[in-house]
Amino acid sequence: MLLNKLKLLENNPRQITEKQFFKLKKSLKEFLEMLEVRQIVYDDNFVIWGGNQRFRAYKMLVEEGEVEYNKEYFKKLPKNGHLNKKESLLLKITTPQVYQVVLMMTY
Repeated sequence: MLLNKLKLLENNPRQITEKQFFKLKKSLKEFLEMLEVRQIVYDDNFVIWGGNQRFRAYKMLVEEGEVEYNKEYFKKLPKNGHLNKKESLLLKITTPQVYQVVLMMTY
């Protein structure tokens, strides 16, 4: 299973507190569809380049039996290492407000 192969990015610049992590975990459980739009992005070495914190929360939810594993929530970087414009934009989104706007635009 991919969950066991993926590795967090060393020196990830985006760090969250334990309180923020559990808030993220709760949010993912309630709105798992977010991972359909903002997939967890990884490379050939299974290092996560986008979505480290979401991955941690999702993996915990799967291990606890709270949600089902879905391979569609993950995206492997292309061999050239480049994403298309939409994928790149989604990867850069970090605030819930911006995410909501993009989510509305995609439906």
